[in-house]
Amino acid sequence: MPRLGTWLSTMIAVAVLAAVAGPALAAGDVYTVETVKVDVRAESAAKARQQALAKAHRTAFDRLMRRIVPHDRLSALPQVSQDRLNGLVSSFEINTSQTSDVRYIGELTFSFQRAAVRSFLRDNQVPFAETRSQPTVVLALFGSRSDSVLWADPNPWRQAWVRRPNDTGLVPFAVPLGDLGDIQAISAEEALTHAGEPVRAIAERYDAAKTLVTRAVIAGEPEAGTAAVRTANTLIPGDGRPESFAFTVNQREGESREALFDRAADRVARRVQDRWKRANLLQFDQRRTTSVHVPLSGLDDWVRVRRRLADVPVVARVQVERMARTGADVRLVYFGDRDQLGVALSQNGLQLTPAAETDGLSVLRPAGAVAEPAIGDGTPAAGG
Repeated sequence: MPRLGTWLSTMIAVAVLAAVAGPALAAGDVYTVETVKVDVRAESAAKARQQALAKAHRTAFDRLMRRIVPHDRLSALPQVSQDRLNGLVSSFEINTSQTSDVRYIGELTFSFQRAAVRSFLRDNQVPFAETRSQPTVVLALFGSRSDSVLWADPNPWRQAWVRRPNDTGLVPFAVPLGDLGDIQAISAEEALTHAGEPVRAIAERYDAAKTLVTRAVIAGEPEAGTAAVRTANTLIPGDGRPESFAFTVNQREGESREALFDRAADRVARRVQDRWKRANLLQFDQRRTTSVHVPLSGLDDWVRVRRRLADVPVVARVQVERMARTGADVRLVYFGDRDQLGVALSQNGLQLTPAAETDGLSVLRPAGAVAEPAIGDGTPAAGG
């Protein structure tokens, strides 16, 4: 009995802490911007450093906005003063730096204050999303449908995707290595026809929830500045209907062939990012609540679930209503609709499922623990 009492006391203490603290660290990595590079010359080393740090703050903020705000709403952002910008940053770290009498070169990492950035965007009525997607694997084919290459060289389209930085958006892209396992998993022809089993196999190899099949051809003369890259793209979810779209990107004056392909890849990636952001915009005017049951076999189970809940951006509050050795009944207050909640939970390794043995409560478990279907809508939260 003493052991049970000690266990329950510990669980209650953790539960109270969870209910008070709420998901304060949700989406923390979304508000971290890494590898911010600056290279500034000025009259002195001190002035070069000062100007470089100011420039780095602005570059990091611009990258954060492009990460969480839909592309067509970036123009709605107001000009931000340096003082206001400094107030949005919680900390920054100088990873590397070099100085001379008149020059400063550095690479920095910035962490932004989530609450302050949220307030700034809400005050200016700029929509934004914070939920990170599971990876999307990219199958980049080059050439016409009759002679497309996927793993063979040359494939400048695949190389453009390899060169892309992968921390810029809410949707991480996984570009296959092109090793023997990849070659055996899917061929160019199977990628072109979206063959079900090979597409699933390559997605599983890279723990991806979706597959982007993207094919590019180049027309015109890059050396003469008259080239254009035409792309045909299909985004294939693990479940649901594929979505196809196409772009043509014309070469700019003085632009190299490689830069043209890079810009075309950015354009396709932006479409995928915006699709995700629009589906997961934070809807602060829709505040709802739902009660769930969390099965437990020990304290570690609760800590694991609680940590994952802390990373779910749409969850505003977690309130423990009942705690026992075998499970906890928890009230979740969240923004948006039930579909958004389900998506956000699944992206953080949690799954809501129905259960007939818990007084009609939904069951919240680590993803993969059960395989029941998703359940119905939540109800509006009091005062919401």
